[in-house]
Formats: sequence, C-alpha cells, structure tokens
Amino acid sequence: MDREQTTIRLPKDVMETVRKLASEQGQSINTILTMLIQKALGLG
Repeated sequence: MDREQTTIRLPKDVMETVRKLASEQGQSINTILTMLIQKALGLG
C-alpha cells in the first residue's frame, strides 16, 4: 500500500477517544484512524 503523510486537526475529545481506543487495542493512533476512515468510506 502506498502511503502519503498528512496532518489532521481533531477536537481534543475526539483525539482522547482515539488515543484510548488505540491503547485498549494495542494499536497505533495511525492504525486506528486509518481503520476508522476506511470503514467510514466502505473500504474495509
């Protein structure tokens, strides 16, 4: 998979939720955000 670096600004409460989810699942924040975006787009 080709990757591209980008910056995203999220509300603090959203980022806190993502951090918590990543920690609970033993995943990186990047992996969690990628999975959520793919799911929202119907790609995964």
